[in-house]
Amino acid sequence: MNILTKRLLISSMLGLLFGFLCFFGLTQSPETPTAFTAWSYSNPMFWMVILNRVILGAFVGISGFMTLHPMFKFRICPIFRGMKVGVTVSLLLAVGVFLSPESEGTWKAFWLILGAGAFYGAVIDIITTKYSGEGESLIVRK
Repeated sequence: MNILTKRLLISSMLGLLFGFLCFFGLTQSPETPTAFTAWSYSNPMFWMVILNRVILGAFVGISGFMTLHPMFKFRICPIFRGMKVGVTVSLLLAVGVFLSPESEGTWKAFWLILGAGAFYGAVIDIITTKYSGEGESLIVRK
């Protein structure tokens, strides 16, 4: 297995794990919108959260190539790279929850989802970088 495949596999599996944790955390909060209250496989929000976090993991895995800022040329640490990707990918989920009729525009849920995305992205990138590397080491040369 090459290094890039290993990185994508680790990051996607961590995204799946954090997806389950994220949905479980949302169902336990007393201020959760009613769309999240049912821990059920038939609940569309369950699949939306899981898929969002798996995509977050995959994007964190792919972003491992970016180690230098393209404009300012300083090194991008895995924590900040993961946070940036986590917030960017979680933005769609956060806006969807904010605009859903059940939530009535809860800013707390919006910021909670973005914060969780930043945290999960950073943790996924740190763990993935530790076990599979980053930057030019991901390129397989023959």
